[in-house]
Amino acid sequence: MTEKEKVLQEATSRITENLSAYSFLLQSKGKSIVKYSADKDVKLEIFFQVNRLSRAIDLEVFPHIEISSKYLKNWQQSEKLPNPTGVIFHSFLGYISPRKPKYNWVITGLSQINAVNEITEIIIRYALPIFDLFDNPNSAIEFLAVNGQFNKYTDYTLMPLDFMICFAPKEQAEQFFNHCPHKGKNIALYQELENCSEINLSYCEFYEANKVRLAYKYGLKNNK
Repeated sequence: MTEKEKVLQEATSRITENLSAYSFLLQSKGKSIVKYSADKDVKLEIFFQVNRLSRAIDLEVFPHIEISSKYLKNWQQSEKLPNPTGVIFHSFLGYISPRKPKYNWVITGLSQINAVNEITEIIIRYALPIFDLFDNPNSAIEFLAVNGQFNKYTDYTLMPLDFMICFAPKEQAEQFFNHCPHKGKNIALYQELENCSEINLSYCEFYEANKVRLAYKYGLKNNK
Protein backbone atom coordinates (compact mmCIF):
# COMPACT_ATOMS: atom_id res chain seq x y z
CA MET A 1 0.00 0.00 0.00
CA THR A 2 1.39 3.40 -1.00
CA GLU A 3 1.54 6.38 1.36
CA LYS A 4 -1.33 8.01 -0.53
CA GLU A 5 -3.45 4.89 -0.11
CA LYS A 6 -2.66 4.79 3.61
CA VAL A 7 -3.71 8.43 4.08
CA LEU A 8 -6.93 7.87 2.12
CA GLN A 9 -7.85 4.74 4.05
CA GLU A 10 -7.15 6.48 7.37
CA ALA A 11 -9.47 9.36 6.47
CA THR A 12 -12.27 7.23 5.03
CA SER A 13 -12.07 4.83 7.98
CA ARG A 14 -12.69 7.78 10.29
CA ILE A 15 -15.63 8.92 8.17
CA THR A 16 -17.08 5.40 8.28
CA GLU A 17 -16.67 5.32 12.07
CA ASN A 18 -18.52 8.64 12.32
CA LEU A 19 -21.32 7.08 10.27
CA SER A 20 -21.48 3.82 12.20
CA ALA A 21 -25.08 4.49 13.24
CA TYR A 22 -26.11 4.60 9.56
CA SER A 23 -24.76 1.19 8.47
CA PHE A 24 -22.13 2.41 6.03
CA LEU A 25 -19.48 -0.06 4.88
CA LEU A 26 -15.90 0.71 3.90
CA GLN A 27 -14.98 -0.77 0.52
CA SER A 28 -12.21 -0.92 -2.07
CA LYS A 29 -9.44 -0.38 0.48
CA GLY A 30 -10.92 2.90 1.61
CA LYS A 31 -11.71 4.29 -1.81
CA SER A 32 -15.46 4.27 -1.17
CA ILE A 33 -18.13 3.85 1.49
CA VAL A 34 -21.54 2.34 0.71
CA LYS A 35 -24.98 1.93 2.19
CA TYR A 36 -27.90 -0.15 0.90
CA SER A 37 -31.64 0.36 1.02
CA ALA A 38 -33.78 -1.94 3.14
CA ASP A 39 -34.59 -4.16 0.14
CA LYS A 40 -30.91 -4.14 -0.99
CA ASP A 41 -31.87 -2.80 -4.41
CA VAL A 42 -30.64 0.80 -4.12
CA LYS A 43 -27.04 1.64 -3.25
CA LEU A 44 -25.65 4.91 -1.98
CA GLU A 45 -21.94 5.14 -2.67
CA ILE A 46 -19.55 7.89 -1.66
CA PHE A 47 -16.31 7.38 -3.53
CA PHE A 48 -13.16 9.41 -3.21
CA GLN A 49 -11.35 10.55 -6.32
CA VAL A 50 -7.74 11.40 -5.53
CA ASN A 51 -6.02 14.34 -7.16
CA ARG A 52 -3.12 12.58 -8.85
CA LEU A 53 -1.02 15.74 -8.74
CA SER A 54 -1.20 15.98 -4.95
CA ARG A 55 1.31 14.26 -2.67
CA ALA A 56 0.79 12.15 0.43
CA ILE A 57 1.66 15.15 2.63
CA ASP A 58 -1.09 17.29 1.09
CA LEU A 59 -3.44 14.67 -0.37
CA GLU A 60 -6.49 16.19 -2.03
CA VAL A 61 -9.71 14.27 -2.71
CA PHE A 62 -12.91 14.94 -4.63
CA PRO A 63 -15.74 12.95 -3.00
CA HIS A 64 -18.60 11.89 -5.30
CA ILE A 65 -22.10 10.72 -4.44
CA GLU A 66 -23.77 8.09 -6.58
CA ILE A 67 -27.17 6.44 -6.14
CA SER A 68 -27.92 3.38 -8.26
CA SER A 69 -30.48 0.60 -8.54
CA LYS A 70 -30.02 -3.01 -9.60
CA TYR A 71 -33.64 -3.18 -10.79
CA LEU A 72 -33.14 -0.06 -12.91
CA LYS A 73 -29.99 -1.53 -14.46
CA ASN A 74 -31.89 -4.72 -15.38
CA TRP A 75 -34.69 -2.62 -16.90
CA GLN A 76 -32.20 -0.57 -18.93
CA GLN A 77 -30.66 -3.78 -20.21
CA SER A 78 -34.06 -5.28 -21.10
CA GLU A 79 -34.97 -2.07 -22.95
CA LYS A 80 -31.59 -2.20 -24.72
CA LEU A 81 -30.73 1.32 -23.61
CA PRO A 82 -27.12 2.45 -24.06
CA ASN A 83 -24.81 2.42 -21.03
CA PRO A 84 -27.08 0.48 -18.65
CA THR A 85 -25.45 1.34 -15.32
CA GLY A 86 -28.52 1.70 -13.10
CA VAL A 87 -27.31 5.11 -11.94
CA ILE A 88 -30.11 7.38 -10.72
CA PHE A 89 -28.04 10.32 -9.57
CA HIS A 90 -24.38 11.29 -9.51
CA SER A 91 -22.67 14.47 -8.34
CA PHE A 92 -19.71 15.85 -6.47
CA LEU A 93 -20.61 15.55 -2.79
CA GLY A 94 -19.92 19.24 -2.21
CA TYR A 95 -22.41 20.19 -4.91
CA ILE A 96 -25.44 18.93 -2.93
CA SER A 97 -24.69 21.24 0.00
CA PRO A 98 -24.09 24.92 0.82
CA ARG A 99 -20.40 24.21 0.24
CA LYS A 100 -21.05 24.41 -3.50
CA PRO A 101 -19.14 25.24 -5.70
CA LYS A 102 -16.27 23.86 -3.62
CA TYR A 103 -15.91 20.10 -3.96
CA ASN A 104 -12.38 19.24 -2.79
CA TRP A 105 -10.80 18.54 0.58
CA VAL A 106 -7.22 18.06 1.80
CA ILE A 107 -7.18 15.02 4.09
CA THR A 108 -3.67 15.06 5.56
CA GLY A 109 -2.14 16.51 8.68
CA LEU A 110 -4.18 19.02 10.66
CA SER A 111 -6.59 19.36 7.73
CA GLN A 112 -7.78 15.77 8.11
CA ILE A 113 -9.92 16.31 11.22
CA ASN A 114 -11.76 19.23 9.66
CA ALA A 115 -12.17 17.42 6.34
CA VAL A 116 -13.50 14.26 7.99
CA ASN A 117 -16.00 16.26 10.04
CA GLU A 118 -17.20 18.33 7.08
CA ILE A 119 -17.62 15.30 4.81
CA THR A 120 -19.45 13.41 7.56
CA GLU A 121 -21.81 16.34 8.12
CA ILE A 122 -22.63 16.69 4.42
CA ILE A 123 -23.36 12.97 4.15
CA ILE A 124 -25.70 13.06 7.16
CA ARG A 125 -27.45 16.36 6.39
CA TYR A 126 -27.65 16.21 2.60
CA ALA A 127 -26.76 12.80 1.12
CA LEU A 128 -28.81 10.60 3.45
CA PRO A 129 -32.10 12.52 2.99
CA ILE A 130 -31.75 11.99 -0.77
CA PHE A 131 -30.96 8.31 -0.36
CA ASP A 132 -33.74 7.74 2.19
CA LEU A 133 -36.32 8.72 -0.44
CA PHE A 134 -35.52 5.48 -2.25
CA ASP A 135 -36.46 3.20 0.63
CA ASN A 136 -39.90 3.63 -0.91
CA PRO A 137 -39.74 4.28 -4.68
CA ASN A 138 -43.14 5.98 -4.53
CA SER A 139 -41.70 8.60 -2.16
CA ALA A 140 -38.85 9.33 -4.58
CA ILE A 141 -41.27 9.47 -7.53
CA GLU A 142 -43.60 11.91 -5.78
CA PHE A 143 -40.72 14.07 -4.58
CA LEU A 144 -39.09 14.33 -8.01
CA ALA A 145 -42.39 14.91 -9.79
CA VAL A 146 -43.24 17.79 -7.47
CA ASN A 147 -39.78 19.33 -6.95
CA GLY A 148 -37.72 18.37 -9.98
CA GLN A 149 -34.50 18.36 -7.95
CA PHE A 150 -33.32 16.69 -4.74
CA ASN A 151 -32.65 19.86 -2.75
CA LYS A 152 -32.13 23.57 -3.33
CA TYR A 153 -28.38 23.12 -3.85
CA THR A 154 -28.51 20.44 -6.55
CA ASP A 155 -28.87 21.57 -10.15
CA TYR A 156 -31.89 20.63 -12.19
CA THR A 157 -30.84 17.54 -14.13
CA LEU A 158 -32.55 14.88 -16.22
CA MET A 159 -30.25 12.22 -14.77
CA PRO A 160 -33.08 10.51 -12.80
CA LEU A 161 -35.29 10.34 -15.93
CA ASP A 162 -34.55 6.63 -16.49
CA PHE A 163 -35.69 5.94 -12.91
CA MET A 164 -38.89 7.94 -13.43
CA ILE A 165 -39.72 6.21 -16.72
CA CYS A 166 -39.01 2.80 -15.20
CA PHE A 167 -40.86 3.21 -11.89
CA ALA A 168 -43.33 6.09 -12.19
CA PRO A 169 -46.67 6.49 -13.98
CA LYS A 170 -46.23 8.33 -17.26
CA GLU A 171 -47.90 11.49 -15.92
CA GLN A 172 -45.39 11.83 -13.08
CA ALA A 173 -42.42 11.04 -15.33
CA GLU A 174 -43.65 13.78 -17.67
CA GLN A 175 -44.10 16.16 -14.76
CA PHE A 176 -40.49 15.58 -13.74
CA PHE A 177 -39.27 15.99 -17.32
CA ASN A 178 -40.92 19.40 -17.54
CA HIS A 179 -39.24 20.73 -14.39
CA CYS A 180 -35.95 21.01 -16.25
CA PRO A 181 -35.39 24.16 -18.30
CA HIS A 182 -36.26 23.08 -21.84
CA LYS A 183 -34.94 26.13 -23.62
CA GLY A 184 -32.84 26.77 -26.69
CA LYS A 185 -31.16 23.55 -27.78
CA ASN A 186 -33.53 21.30 -25.82
CA ILE A 187 -36.66 22.77 -27.40
CA ALA A 188 -35.11 22.71 -30.86
CA LEU A 189 -34.04 19.09 -30.44
CA TYR A 190 -37.47 18.00 -29.20
CA GLN A 191 -39.10 19.64 -32.22
CA GLU A 192 -36.59 17.97 -34.55
CA LEU A 193 -37.40 14.57 -33.06
CA GLU A 194 -41.03 14.97 -34.07
CA ASN A 195 -39.86 14.59 -37.68
CA CYS A 196 -37.41 11.73 -37.07
CA SER A 197 -38.19 8.14 -37.96
CA GLU A 198 -35.45 6.74 -35.69
CA ILE A 199 -34.18 7.85 -32.27
CA ASN A 200 -30.48 7.33 -31.57
CA LEU A 201 -30.14 7.31 -27.77
CA SER A 202 -26.36 6.92 -28.00
CA TYR A 203 -25.94 10.29 -29.69
CA CYS A 204 -25.48 13.23 -27.33
CA GLU A 205 -24.39 16.42 -29.07
CA PHE A 206 -24.86 18.56 -25.95
CA TYR A 207 -25.40 17.99 -22.22
CA GLU A 208 -28.38 15.66 -21.61
CA ALA A 209 -29.48 15.66 -25.25
CA ASN A 210 -29.70 11.88 -24.89
CA LYS A 211 -32.22 12.36 -22.06
CA VAL A 212 -34.40 14.57 -24.26
CA ARG A 213 -34.34 11.76 -26.82
CA LEU A 214 -35.21 9.25 -24.09
CA ALA A 215 -38.20 11.36 -23.03
CA TYR A 216 -39.41 11.56 -26.61
CA LYS A 217 -38.95 7.82 -27.14
CA TYR A 218 -41.20 7.05 -24.18
CA GLY A 219 -43.85 9.58 -25.16
CA LEU A 220 -43.22 12.27 -22.57
CA LYS A 221 -44.54 15.63 -23.74
CA ASN A 222 -42.53 18.82 -23.63
CA ASN A 223 -45.02 21.27 -22.14
CA LYS A 224 -42.73 24.30 -22.06
